[in-house]
Formats: sequence, C-alpha cells, structure tokens
Amino acid sequence: MADTAVLTGKKIIIADDEDFIRQHLGRRLSGMGLEVLEAATGQQVLDLLSTFPDLILMDVRMPEVDGYETTRIIKSAEDTSGIPVILLSALAEDDDIRSGYNAGADEFLCKPVTFAVILESISRNLSGRQIS
Repeated sequence: MADTAVLTGKKIIIADDEDFIRQHLGRRLSGMGLEVLEAATGQQVLDLLSTFPDLILMDVRMPEVDGYETTRIIKSAEDTSGIPVILLSALAEDDDIRSGYNAGADEFLCKPVTFAVILESISRNLSGRQIS
C-alpha cells in the first residue's frame, strides 16, 4: 500500500503528450498533496528541471525528445541524476522495457496501469528523498 504521507509537499513532473492523461493524473495527484507540473514534450521536461522536481513520471512516446532520450539526459547530468524517473508506456515488449532501464529509468510501468500502481511507484520512489 502506498505511503501517501511521503507525497505531501513533493514536486513532480507529469509528462505525456496526451492532454487527458496528463491532466487526469495531475488532478488526482495534486489532490493527494503533490505539487504537479505538466509537460507535453521531452523538451518541456528538460526545461522544467530548473524547478528542482522530486520525481518525473514520463511517457516514452513524446514529440521532440522521447522519454528514453530525456531520461538519458536527466541521468547523465550531475545535478539531476538523482531525480527518480518513472517511465510509463504502452510499449511493453522486453526490448522496450530494457531500453528504459538502460536509459536510466528507476521504474518502467506498462500501460494500461491502474492509478493505485502509479501511486505505489511514486510513493516508493519518493520515500527516500528529502524535500528540496
């Protein structure tokens, strides 16, 4: 069961090129005490890194810079390498998942996925982090 106490005051980026998914997750997660920033492209995620997010929940398929490359960039920079990245994708083949982990993702969730599983993943990845 997710430890929702670790969510309060944490800042996350939700990145998905589908407005409905981004907005739906954003509403639900902000209602649980998270500060939610939204991004529709990988480049927007990179632009939001200056806000010091505590976690990034990101779809793999996005315009401009896909989730794999965005994750590689985040994990290769000293000041952002510690930010947990959870990739979320309908791409569920072993090679897709392996590519996500090879890019540096902390977790890879395959769609369709329940909100409870997303919440558990976020809680698990935030539980060891200090508020920025």
